[in-house]
Amino acid sequence: MPGERLSVQNADVRLQRDVWCRLSTYELDLKARYLVGQRNVVAVREASTQIENILQRHPSYAPAYCTLAECCRVQAVLDLAAPSEAVSTMRGACRRALALDAESTEAHLAFAGVLAAEWNFTAAEAQYKLALASGPRDAKTHQRYATHLAALGRFVEAVDCADRACEFAPHSPGGEYTRGVVQYWMRDDRRALDSAYRAVGISPQFGVAHQLRGLVHLQLHEYGPAVEALARATSLSGGSTSDRGYEAYGLARAGEIARARVILAELTASGAREHVGPLSIAHCHLGLGELEAALTWIDRAYAPGSCQWPYLLADPLYEPLAGVEAFQRIRQRVGLPVPEAA
Repeated sequence: MPGERLSVQNADVRLQRDVWCRLSTYELDLKARYLVGQRNVVAVREASTQIENILQRHPSYAPAYCTLAECCRVQAVLDLAAPSEAVSTMRGACRRALALDAESTEAHLAFAGVLAAEWNFTAAEAQYKLALASGPRDAKTHQRYATHLAALGRFVEAVDCADRACEFAPHSPGGEYTRGVVQYWMRDDRRALDSAYRAVGISPQFGVAHQLRGLVHLQLHEYGPAVEALARATSLSGGSTSDRGYEAYGLARAGEIARARVILAELTASGAREHVGPLSIAHCHLGLGELEAALTWIDRAYAPGSCQWPYLLADPLYEPLAGVEAFQRIRQRVGLPVPEAA
């Protein structure tokens, strides 16, 4: 009958409209993910706006909540937001994503990050394992879990996990970067440097790989390439205060004290007007050999409830503090193994 045919036609139109609407949302989410992956101040802010728009229009689109969580994580890394604020938003996004898709690998992985930022490593590990169970060949999950294992000193497992990440995504800089981080934290500097350069070779715009090679060059007392690499990381991030702190650390270690103090003064002044992560300022003082001042800022970064990313404390740049009781108390507060004095 004509009425029935019209009804079927209308249903077909609605279905096609829904399919195209979902495709458009998928494409917008992909763009936001690409922007977040740039790890650049301007790009991440643009991604944040885009994700908000997607979720306002399509609040039941689960993958966008995972993108939101990742965006918040990178905002905290770049010092664009206080970790406690970022983690609070991440937690809400993860809960919503898991409510919509309980088997989401990305959501379990993001929630593991939330729990790690709250220094609940046992619960974080459970979420990493759920992510691995639902995505056994997911490279990003292996990368993040490798970092978790290395921070806890479980290096044999961490190396295996990082190697699997490279196997599952051989053309991704993230896998080589993660392998390099694990090697760097193990104090296997030459291999770490090789991994960092492979990551840069895969993607010259991958800023954290430049940061890694800069930090490893410092460990090897190769100050010229270290300063160049850390400056490159700062440039690629759009001048994030986090990267500037690392750059000042490298400059000071290389003997360029005046330039390091300029960055320290600028970060301190900016901190009076807007959020600047305490670790960024701590790194300036640490490079300058001002250990008491560095400890003051590290202690502030890891105040109870701060949600400061705990794995950063595994970095060898903190070795001058390893035997200092105040630093040991900070690591105990966070729940990380206390390092032996160098």
